[in-house]
Amino acid sequence: MLEASGQIEVEEEDPVRAFRRLWKNEHECPCLLPYDTDTVSIVLDLLANQADIIAALPRTPDTVLSVRIYQLERDRLAFQLASYHRMRLQKISRSLYYYSGPGQRLLSPAEADFADQLRAAFERELQERTLRDFPASEQLFPPRQNMLAAATAKATSADTPVVDAPPSDQRHVVVRVREDVHDVSIDPAAPEERHHFLPNDIILLQYRVARPLILDERAECI
Repeated sequence: MLEASGQIEVEEEDPVRAFRRLWKNEHECPCLLPYDTDTVSIVLDLLANQADIIAALPRTPDTVLSVRIYQLERDRLAFQLASYHRMRLQKISRSLYYYSGPGQRLLSPAEADFADQLRAAFERELQERTLRDFPASEQLFPPRQNMLAAATAKATSADTPVVDAPPSDQRHVVVRVREDVHDVSIDPAAPEERHHFLPNDIILLQYRVARPLILDERAECI
């Protein structure tokens, strides 16, 4: 909803709408966004309340349709919540060494535990199924060492190990502006060029430019 000033009112945003915006942002962004504990907790409470309401509804021929509609809405929200977590786990799995290392600050405690366990299982599998078949003379690394990092880490021009490098932020995303955005540089080759975007503007931005706007809730993916 637009205020008289032209800003989008967000203070009283419906929690389900806020969660669906969170889901869409996570779906479209190539890199993991910070885990939104508050919004997820609200959705979990809503699902629990809806389950109580459905359980309390009388089962009569007159109410059977209402019960099914309530259940359908609850199932849809529960499916989207599960989808949100699946998307995040897929991103973690694709860049495991980053998200189990420097990128772990973006994870929930459960996701951090998942990343640590998956990394340990992957390294154990590499040790037990691959390196154990090497001739004894070529067993260069002691058991239980981080075999993948030792074998594959290569320094970039900035001396950052490839295995710990964050996912690429060069992909483009389409966003809708939620409030006035001033003084934005969108072209690394021309940083002196600044842009001003108005509410409801729809623009194509490189993710590295869109990310701070998304995190500040000044823009949303569409």
